[in-house]
Amino acid sequence: MKFSETYFQGEERAGFYVRPLMKRVWAAQLEILKEIDRICKKYKLKYFAYGGTLLGAVRHQGYIPWDDDMDLGMLRGDYEEFRHYAETELPDGWFVLGTQPTIIRIMNSDRVRVDQEFLDRFHGCPFMMGVDIFCWDSVLQDKREEEAAVNLFWSIAYLAVYWDQFDEAERLTWEKAREAGVSSIENITGFRFNRNYPMGEQLAYLAEKVAASCWDSGCREVTRPFILHERSDYRISRPCLEKIIEVPYENTSIPIPEQYDPLLQLDYGPDYMKPVRDYFHSYPFFRNQMEMLQDIFEKRGESLPDCFRWESV
Repeated sequence: MKFSETYFQGEERAGFYVRPLMKRVWAAQLEILKEIDRICKKYKLKYFAYGGTLLGAVRHQGYIPWDDDMDLGMLRGDYEEFRHYAETELPDGWFVLGTQPTIIRIMNSDRVRVDQEFLDRFHGCPFMMGVDIFCWDSVLQDKREEEAAVNLFWSIAYLAVYWDQFDEAERLTWEKAREAGVSSIENITGFRFNRNYPMGEQLAYLAEKVAASCWDSGCREVTRPFILHERSDYRISRPCLEKIIEVPYENTSIPIPEQYDPLLQLDYGPDYMKPVRDYFHSYPFFRNQMEMLQDIFEKRGESLPDCFRWESV
């Protein structure tokens, strides 16, 4: 993917200053998008911009100026196939990271790198970069069945995500609670966990199966189960996400749902075209990687080059 040298200059967009290093992060993510797009085209799979990436495509024809990551969505059928093909189709050194049930991240590296080959490939960005893909699943038409399925998914997924996350002072309490949760899940589902294997991975596997269980049932609405547990209105007509169009995005293009308005209203309300600076995580997300980068050069006895400095303008 080609970028002009001026692209990597800092600039003000919508009253917000986008730093040169952020431009390189954006460019690296667009390279990952290019590989995702290649795989999807090869196997005739659909994907679409989601979340802040969709809002940026519609409102800014590119990144929201104060955004620093890229989010995509897929319906369950395409998501499952993409996960399968990505394992062998991604370039050497890339991998699929399962961040939590129904979400994967396509990563371009497992470490910060400053070798010239990597920097050339990713436009001077030395960081581990990823693009998140969120799976959209069916909503059961019977309300009681829907509630039961969503609660079951959430209970399993919660344990999967937080299995090994606890304060040492609360270890015994959490261990008892999670074992009680596992026993309850076994009784409900009939699934038997092998305590000799990582429990988080087994729970994530089961949560994914629960989320996917009604995909072929002819349901009219789709959702993200994690959010539906907290927001019963977080659902959209399935046809809204099935017809995809291409729109400009930075120096390339990105697919979005042709009926994007219901999805954007679902996430941002009816006034989504009015810019509001809102952060869902620390900006920039790669601050810890900047510390790793600093350590690399300190071990060499060298100063951090200006091109890698966040403060560089």
